[in-house]
Amino acid sequence: MTKLNVFHWHITDSESFPMFVNDYPNITKFGAYSEEEIYSVEDIQKLVEYGQSVGVVIIPEVDNPSHTRSWTNAPELNELNACHDYPP
Repeated sequence: MTKLNVFHWHITDSESFPMFVNDYPNITKFGAYSEEEIYSVEDIQKLVEYGQSVGVVIIPEVDNPSHTRSWTNAPELNELNACHDYPP
């Protein structure tokens, strides 16, 4: 009743994009803090499934269009960001 069993997981932020995306592998290469700090699709699925098994709803969120400064680090995604000329 108090929604304490819901975890709104803000996976990405302006400074980091730690979620691997098959179509854009450079987004984590240039956007994650390190290679050890990247979530695979399987990692996310396992966490969501674990949450379900203990009665916690996990809602992963990828902010778009806001909080995307980390995208500009990947050359092929630079132009997708409306603020790509914004100084770091």
